[in-house]
This record gives sequence, structure tokens and C-alpha cells, in this order.
Amino acid sequence: ADIQLLKQYVTPRSIEDGELGALLLEWIGRSVDVVKIDIDSYDCMVLQVLLRTVEAAVVVLESQPVVPAPFKFARQYTPGYRRGIGLHGCSLSYQLRMLHPKYMLLLYTEHDTVFVHSRLAPLLHGRRPFRWTSAELRLPV
Repeated sequence: ADIQLLKQYVTPRSIEDGELGALLLEWIGRSVDVVKIDIDSYDCMVLQVLLRTVEAAVVVLESQPVVPAPFKFARQYTPGYRRGIGLHGCSLSYQLRMLHPKYMLLLYTEHDTVFVHSRLAPLLHGRRPFRWTSAELRLPV
């Protein structure tokens, strides 16, 4: 397999209108198995823009555990943002609002959330996908 490296600052604009977006479409096409975003900044904004052109079977996204449900929080993109100032990422409630009904919550931890595309949910219902529990999966969670 070919490995290609692109060193570029990821922003919603670089995906939507920039070289990064064009290269992603060229390299991966319009569908992927998994998208994982963990950039410690405006993660949800990057995911929103990416999902306008690419469909993922599974989405893994960093969560912001400091903001409890039902409050919604997402760091918005601003060109002057510097990492380490204020909260970053987005809360579980924001992620649910942004991704439902196309994606369903599969797993939530203090650090990450995992969503599965709704068309795959029936394939997982009643299964035991995690070794650490004997509970059957029921979607929506």
C-alpha cells in the first residue's frame, strides 16, 4: 500500500475549500469505514465539514467530559485559535444533536464517543461487540 504524507494544519476551510479536501476525495473517495477526529480544538466543526462529502460507517470523536448533558458545547473554528486556551472539542449532547439520526451512539467513554451509521445499527442489535461486557447491544443506546 502507498503511504502519502500531507503536513497541513487541519481546519474546516482546508477540508471544504482547500488542498486537503481535494486530496482526501482523491485518496479515499466518498466513503470510508472509520473516521477518527482528535485534534484538541474544533473537532466537531471539522467533522461536520468532512461528513458533507464523505460518508463513514463509524465515527470516533473526542468528547469533552467537562460539559455534562444536557448542555451543548463545541469549540468553533476561528483562525486565531491557539490550542490550550479554554475548552476544546465538543460535548456528548452536541455530538448527538449534530449526528442524529444519520449516526447512532454506540459507545461513550470519558474521552471518546463512537457512533455507527444508522444503516448498520440493525446488524449490531442483540450482539455482544465488546469483550468487557456480557450485555447485548441495543440501539439506540
